Amino acid sequence: MAKPKRTAKKTTDKTTQITTSNATTKETTTNEPVAIKPMVPRTAPLNDLTEAASAVTYPATACEEVIVQFGGKELSNKDIMERAKQAYKDNGQTDAITSVTAYVKPEENKVYFVINNDYQGSFDY
Repeated sequence: MAKPKRTAKKTTDKTTQITTSNATTKETTTNEPVAIKPMVPRTAPLNDLTEAASAVTYPATACEEVIVQFGGKELSNKDIMERAKQAYKDNGQTDAITSVTAYVKPEENKVYFVINNDYQGSFDY
């Protein structure tokens, strides 16, 4: 069976006429925005929903802990931070501690740390 031939002609009023051998269809396109309806009806305006979502708070007592286990040894994030701060104080540093960054290298059995983006040190575990 032969396919019907399609021809398209454009006119200046943004109306396209498509002609096939069996039928003629007329499509009209406009550049006006289309209103989008939500799939689930909202009970509150959108602004109220975003403000409510940003007001979610989490308890300050949430427990967060990281434990590194390697070669039969175990080291927690609390131990790392306490030992890094103690090494800082033992070296005679008296500045207030504002930031601590620690790097655990299990293959070397070492923890490297940087305090206040200035002081660097390490310790074995």
